[in-house]
Amino acid sequence: MTLFDSPAVSATAGELFDAGEFFAPAPFDLFDSLMSQYESSRRRLTAMAEAVSADACAGVLHYFVQANTPESRYSMPSTVAELFDLDRAVAYLDADFWQRALNMTDVLQIMPQKRKDEWFAQIREPLGNGKNRRAGVPAIERIPEFTADNVRASLESLIDMRGQFFAERVDGIFRALSRKHVTNQPEGFSKRMILRVLCDRGTEDWSACGVINDFRAVVAKFMGAR
Repeated sequence: MTLFDSPAVSATAGELFDAGEFFAPAPFDLFDSLMSQYESSRRRLTAMAEAVSADACAGVLHYFVQANTPESRYSMPSTVAELFDLDRAVAYLDADFWQRALNMTDVLQIMPQKRKDEWFAQIREPLGNGKNRRAGVPAIERIPEFTADNVRASLESLIDMRGQFFAERVDGIFRALSRKHVTNQPEGFSKRMILRVLCDRGTEDWSACGVINDFRAVVAKFMGAR
């Protein structure tokens, strides 16, 4: 499941909160400027791919790759067509501008950590992992094309789901409780709760740290903080 899907609502958050009372309005008036930047970047990307694929460059450009990346020559593309694959480049361009679009709203600030993990997975792998997916690794779909219709529809949907995100935060906190600690109660929250914040290597698990932030935000909201 990805950020752009619409899963069943785990709780009717609208019965608990009026999202409009808590969250900033989306700056839709800035999206036209963002789309203009995207279209300009995509035109230049296409022009570059066409230029380096022309006969004047295609026969010699690989020498620059071989000469200037000696440490990585066996993992680098070996042909001009591979190095300047327009479809792959556009996917990374799309990911960059989706991130910019989300940064224009407060959605990331109130999005539960699980959804952030799904979003950042698509940012890291905008082409998806269908061809190189390892056993046990969740599927990542190719990031949606960055178009005006897609951006507005997706962001409007995410903004409408901000109340639901609060309910998902509460559910995510409960599911992130340590299963190994006897003080955790399976039927609900108690005064003492243990959450895992270290990975198997003994370093911080940033996703788990994000759940701690979700817990802080939920407590603050119930305490009346804005």
